[in-house]
Amino acid sequence: MLWLTRTPQKRIRIGDTIEIVVGRISGDQVKIGIIAPKDVKVLRSELRERDKAEAKKKGISHKPLIIQKKRRRIISEAIRIIETHE
Repeated sequence: MLWLTRTPQKRIRIGDTIEIVVGRISGDQVKIGIIAPKDVKVLRSELRERDKAEAKKKGISHKPLIIQKKRRRIISEAIRIIETHE
């Protein structure tokens, strides 16, 4: 794990498409902004764990949902490419 020290309004780049912006620091909380492509799912870890627990209660796997989203993204991208070449 990489630990960085940043002051408000400073940015951190992840690859070519993701950027983290330090917004405000107040006490023990840090407000951050995340700039990422729409196909990158950004989710707080406690929400991901909640979703996985709910899926487990319902007896469904969490993975098919991710596969469906990837499939939709691939289809959307294919449609966009087709439309730009017409």
